[in-house]
Amino acid sequence: MQELLQHKIRQNKEKLRLGSTYVDNALVFCTDLGKPIDVSTLMRVYRRLFKRSSVNLEEVTFHTLRHVYESRLNDLNVDPKTIQSLMGHSSIKTTMDAYVHSSEEKHKEATDKMNSLFDKQLKSSK
Repeated sequence: MQELLQHKIRQNKEKLRLGSTYVDNALVFCTDLGKPIDVSTLMRVYRRLFKRSSVNLEEVTFHTLRHVYESRLNDLNVDPKTIQSLMGHSSIKTTMDAYVHSSEEKHKEATDKMNSLFDKQLKSSK
């Protein structure tokens, strides 16, 4: 996370330096001018970020990061259609079944909501 934050700071400095020449496509990894980069360049940047971090690159694939990204968006209560759009999925089923993973926090949140509902029902029945 720290390395990604540093990357974002460098990217923001580059945006300021280039001014209107920079095309802001809201990409995490892009060319110096803000345009999408080809896959081989993306992987080179990705490897460089992991070399700087304490994470073993072989343990975290780029595809795994997609799963983490989608799951965290879900944890932040981003609506599923927005997640689907961000990920470029044609089907919400793909987004929800294959990529979004439930978390302990979500389990606790659901349980707390049910307990609250039961508490309200008990209080209103008295």
